[in-house]
Amino acid sequence: MTNAPKDPRGPAPVKVVSGAPTPEELAAVTVVLTALQGGGDGVPEPGPTAATWRHAGSRGFPPASWMAAK
Repeated sequence: MTNAPKDPRGPAPVKVVSGAPTPEELAAVTVVLTALQGGGDGVPEPGPTAATWRHAGSRGFPPASWMAAK
């Protein structure tokens, strides 16, 4: 029976069973595994919408038409 203190973080999420990876290699594997795990429901969030500076049904005015108006 051991009296080793329990790790408050819980069990390690990744265990190296062979070799001696560098911290950079472990970081790369962690990034890949985290990305693969995801967290969303698979539906991408909607992107930004186009600006609506004028009414969608209006045709607008030709260029420089403001100069002809008096």
